[in-house]
Amino acid sequence: MLSIAAVIATYNRPELLANRALPSVARQTRPPDHLIVVDDSDGDFRRANAHVVTGFNAGNVEPRYFVNCRTRGASGAWNTALAHLQAIDPTTFVAILDDDDAWDPSYLERCERAASDRDLDMVATGLIYRATGDSNGELLDSPPRLDSDEMLVRNTHIQGSNLFVRLRMLLEVGGFDEALASTIDRDVCIRLADLGTVRYGAVAEHLVHHYADNDRPRLSTPGGDKKKSGLRHFFRKYRSRMSASQKDAFIERSLRLFDYDPTDD
Repeated sequence: MLSIAAVIATYNRPELLANRALPSVARQTRPPDHLIVVDDSDGDFRRANAHVVTGFNAGNVEPRYFVNCRTRGASGAWNTALAHLQAIDPTTFVAILDDDDAWDPSYLERCERAASDRDLDMVATGLIYRATGDSNGELLDSPPRLDSDEMLVRNTHIQGSNLFVRLRMLLEVGGFDEALASTIDRDVCIRLADLGTVRYGAVAEHLVHHYADNDRPRLSTPGGDKKKSGLRHFFRKYRSRMSASQKDAFIERSLRLFDYDPTDD
């Protein structure tokens, strides 16, 4: 049986943390061995988040609450969790969940089964993309393989909430890049692919509910400062290895989806 650590970074959303993310962890048919919530919120929200976490009944696992002690943002918060896990359970698998998303009850069970049966270091299930007012959601398949050339250009549907990977592999690539305010998941997947030793497998089921509500700010909000900053830094980081066609495709996608040209600055 594997060790699994559920990791949630939260930012100014105590209601969603309490009513969506944490309950989906508590409903898992295979409970995590560790549950870590790292608070990246502004000061006024921290007391509420601490109260939510310490008072939450997650079944067989005791939730642990930390304040982000590194760079502000998801990367720093996730790295805070990785440092703690390295100290207490370096053989664990890390299962990231965004505070505004939810897992299907069988999510951790299916990831563990795939990792165990196929001797994998990394697993990704499909996503259910839920825009505001869309009751059914759009099914997004996880990629059949880690293809860094494809990830240089676009999102391949591995993101925070369906990232399930061995802690040792995350540490080997240096954790999450704290210079990136967004595109964090794509960046770490490229570095995992570059190792050449990560055994990756896709799970066909769509077991992660990704909520893209347009009535609140998100990292992927078009025109948002964090999204623009992430795209700009990602392009600077990888442009030297992009072909001319990859650069053109990356810029075109940034303009079309986020109304931003990462070459402007």
